[in-house]
Amino acid sequence: MPDNIQKDKYIKFASSLTATIRKLSLYPLKHPSVIYSIKNLYSMLQEILEAKKAINISLSSDKQLLIEGDSIADKGSKLIEGLAVYFKKLDMESLTFQEGISDKEMEDFIRILMMEPEELKKQGDLNKAFAEKNIKHIKIAQFSYVKIQRGKAALEVDEEKKQLLAELKNKIKDHSRGKIQKPEDLERLQDEIIGLAASEVKDKKILSSSTKNIVKKFLLKLRVRENFFSGLKNALFEAGCQEQEVDEIVDNIEQAIDKKQVFGAKGRGEAGQGQEVLRRENQDLKSRVSRLEKEIETKSTAFEELKREHKKATQEKERIDNIVHHMAEGLVVVDPKGKIIMLNPVAEKLLGIKRDNLGMPLGQAVKDEHLLTMVKNITPDQDGTMQKDIELFSPDESTKRVLRTSSAVVEDHNGKTVGMVTTLNDITRQKEIERMKSAFVANVSHELRTPLATIQQNISLLIEGLPGVLNEAQMKFLNIAGDNLKRLRRLINDLLDSAAIEAGKFKLKISKSDLNERINSVSTFLNRWAQTKNITIETKLLLESEQIEMDNDRIEQVMTNLLSNAIKFTPEGGKIVVSALRREATKEAPQGLVEVSVKDSGPGITEDNLKRIFEKFERGSAVNSGIGGTGLGLSICQEIIKMHGGEVWVESKLDEGSTFSFTLPRALGIVL
Repeated sequence: MPDNIQKDKYIKFASSLTATIRKLSLYPLKHPSVIYSIKNLYSMLQEILEAKKAINISLSSDKQLLIEGDSIADKGSKLIEGLAVYFKKLDMESLTFQEGISDKEMEDFIRILMMEPEELKKQGDLNKAFAEKNIKHIKIAQFSYVKIQRGKAALEVDEEKKQLLAELKNKIKDHSRGKIQKPEDLERLQDEIIGLAASEVKDKKILSSSTKNIVKKFLLKLRVRENFFSGLKNALFEAGCQEQEVDEIVDNIEQAIDKKQVFGAKGRGEAGQGQEVLRRENQDLKSRVSRLEKEIETKSTAFEELKREHKKATQEKERIDNIVHHMAEGLVVVDPKGKIIMLNPVAEKLLGIKRDNLGMPLGQAVKDEHLLTMVKNITPDQDGTMQKDIELFSPDESTKRVLRTSSAVVEDHNGKTVGMVTTLNDITRQKEIERMKSAFVANVSHELRTPLATIQQNISLLIEGLPGVLNEAQMKFLNIAGDNLKRLRRLINDLLDSAAIEAGKFKLKISKSDLNERINSVSTFLNRWAQTKNITIETKLLLESEQIEMDNDRIEQVMTNLLSNAIKFTPEGGKIVVSALRREATKEAPQGLVEVSVKDSGPGITEDNLKRIFEKFERGSAVNSGIGGTGLGLSICQEIIKMHGGEVWVESKLDEGSTFSFTLPRALGIVL
């Protein structure tokens, strides 16, 4: 039996095991609190295993936790009671930690305990899960269950084994009454008991209490036990046990026999046997003292190592603090409740808060309502980050600031948001430069419109022959000049539209219009161009014409852009399909949607270009194909469709063509 000091260590270990499991249910595995708890638990276990090669925790038939066969129900805290829950959930009868266990095995073991029974069934069972994680120094034995009439679970003992146990008990009684005296009969009984024990260890990696009782009863009736233990060791080795495991099982049986003999000696007055047991216990006590001396020496070395690790961790923390403190960007870290747990001086300055606000909800510490988006309506991108530009208004235009926030959402192992890290950049100057650039482009484009219109008019007059008849060469050059002039005017119009969108001055003129008519109008207008390349344009319109609320000119602009691009990139003899169909209602469009698609048979778009195709000045595969373009058309199309409450996207594969699609709500909810 373990002494009081060892019992205290067992109880602390069981409590720490339960606390670590609960922390892992609240925090991710890499959380500092969880990492520290696992290291502390592993350190406790190593301290126990230095004095004892293994420690066994089991669940009794009355659902009480036993450590090394000793009940701890009235000695531990409520935490220990929580450990029994995990035993019951995973149907564990006993759990043994053996000498040589690594911290990785401990970490993987705790993660397996956290698994739900359904998840564990997918992997097979606990033993398969242990084998997959290469957990060799933690052994388990599980209950098997049958359903009874009331629907409750009861421990099921194999009938064949139950019958064998009953027969062995009767034979041991016959031996004690003198009915079994022949050496061959006694040897046969001994072989049966050894076979039962070895078979059970091979199957369950541990002896059950019922088998232990059979072994103890038999050994108490034997005068010479060396042959039994020798046979038991050989059988255990043949069952695949390691030398350490065999020694542990035999030692446990010997200790149980010695304890039984001491109490028996007191009851029967057999002082000689009691003295022999006391002599063994005295020898065991000396061995423990020797182990304790070695343990103190080991602990002293471990303490020095801990001091070095603590110093190293402190230096690492100081290094990280210095990096955060001197970052050029502002840094804010909030917990699941939005409370500030870390910020650097740059963030203090940008947000107008102080270090005294640590622990306060960000919504209370930051007064500017625009910054509250950092803790509200978190909608991260696919990579888990979120970017947003926030403009801080001020009565004085010269003090107005623009911040760019980049946030990464922190999630636990269940995918639940538990906090967020946000960096802040002051991009006021950058935004001002962009505004000046856009204003310059818009002004220049606007100034170019008048002379271009004059040139266009004069070229038209020349082509019509008003100044005089032109020869064929002159007509050719004038037509080329006219075409390039039209391209230049489209470029200027795109630049002006882009500038209007950036300035927020781009407006829609909504009216009810027939979508089929708009599609037919654009297709007919561009069909002449398509025929020059022997390209077929096929239209699949709505089965029933429908009046859609939209800006006619802008939707025709979108259709013209998409169909023009399709004609540009479709090779001669190709085919383009323009289709329209109805879509089901959504929360944003309760009256339903209409989807329009333009599918070409061109070369397709690379995956890298697909990600940027709707950005300004992005021309997709036009750069490599020699086909010109401003790179503004698709970005303008995207803004027009968004202003209508729809979406635009592209699907493409190399050498298989591209399909550009957009949706429009059937009704915008606007009073016309």
